[in-house]
Amino acid sequence: MTWLGALLPVKDGVAVFAALDQAAKTAQAAGDQRTRGQVMADTLVDRLTGRETGAKPKTEVKIVMTADSLTNNADQPAMVEGYGPVPSAWARDALNDAEVFIRRLLTDPTGQLIAMESRSRKAPDGLAEFIATRDGAICRTNGCDAPIRNIDHIKRHTEGGNTSAENLQGLCERCNQAKESLGWQARPEPDGSITTITPTGHNYTSPPPETWRPAPPPLSPAERKLRRVLLEHTLAA
Repeated sequence: MTWLGALLPVKDGVAVFAALDQAAKTAQAAGDQRTRGQVMADTLVDRLTGRETGAKPKTEVKIVMTADSLTNNADQPAMVEGYGPVPSAWARDALNDAEVFIRRLLTDPTGQLIAMESRSRKAPDGLAEFIATRDGAICRTNGCDAPIRNIDHIKRHTEGGNTSAENLQGLCERCNQAKESLGWQARPEPDGSITTITPTGHNYTSPPPETWRPAPPPLSPAERKLRRVLLEHTLAA
């Protein structure tokens, strides 16, 4: 479930509420068993998405999930951008509920998004969107939490860096300009981390975002018992 709100001029806000309230009264008078709030919420969705006229909503949904979860062979949660984790079964049902332009971004079992590559210097729109999603829409520079404004090479294109997911990062405007200053270097690491070398020779490593990493499997009864024994032993010591 999620909350939806809007800051409106008084006359518009009152008019919207009155229209939804009237729809609830009409439905309940006709014998609808839903509560007043349920009817109002359903009416809001129906009118905004076009379901009231029988048309399915045409929406773009960016869902990140493992290939196994998509094909119903696994039950790892999916991630809906802008919302968070959702059950994979819910994600599969949601895709069948609308005319959806799907941007499926599949991960391997460790949670790393599958790579994409381009021959051009500038990342194509699809690849740029892939990088922004992979990096969680936040600048990859250590300690920076500004939103991504640029998709740029880690190893410079002029130095042989290719335009691929492994050699691209999302950066804010400030960090993207700073990395072009004299003495700054960066390199991608095999695990998806990015190491930045400053003009003073200091190294800073930005680990890959864990946005899409699946939750660890639950502990077995034996593992829970062992953890309890270890905890009791530690407290006794």
